[in-house]
Amino acid sequence: MVYRADEKHPEHKEAALRMIGSVGHIITKKGSPILGMMESFLVSHVFPEFRSPHGYMRARACEVLNRFSDIEFENHNVLPGPPAKDTRM
Repeated sequence: MVYRADEKHPEHKEAALRMIGSVGHIITKKGSPILGMMESFLVSHVFPEFRSPHGYMRARACEVLNRFSDIEFENHNVLPGPPAKDTRM
């Protein structure tokens, strides 16, 4: 996963992720029409933020993923692995 550095206003995305996280308890209710879309949302909009140069975006990604941690992923290959080790030392 490559972080898109062309995000001009990361604070806008942070606000959107905050809103999604705040209604997570509604989205994850049984029978929610949105629940089935959350896997692709997380893959497209949350997972890339784990590579963000902005610490607050990485923190927001953690918060959102925590809110949706009970989701059963259909494609286990999309789950992010541990970050690569920095070998510059």
